[in-house]
Amino acid sequence: MKKLPFNPLQFLMALGAGGIAVIPFAFMNYSVEHPKGLIALKHIFPLLSGPSAFLYYILMIIMIVFGIVHVVLMVNFFIQYINRKKTTQAQDYANDPLKNAGMTTPILATAMTFNLFI
Repeated sequence: MKKLPFNPLQFLMALGAGGIAVIPFAFMNYSVEHPKGLIALKHIFPLLSGPSAFLYYILMIIMIVFGIVHVVLMVNFFIQYINRKKTTQAQDYANDPLKNAGMTTPILATAMTFNLFI
């Protein structure tokens, strides 16, 4: 199977994984009663008994797994991106207005990384 050349739009995979990792946090932040501010683990631990415990464990697993997937993809793609920046193909891509809109995807995916750390 032939490996496809790197394209900055591949950062959308990392962006999507980061988005999936943030969804459970947003769900818990708006569905669990907690003091003003963002929800923390100390607000969830009292809920980890009874039938609702399964739901919160699943949500935490989703956050962890997709957070790790996001970070691994970001590291992998940034290495490829830096190596590709040195080629003439990258200059042709940057100079083509029909393609260079994809140059914003590394920035968007990096912003999602900061969102994950919150």
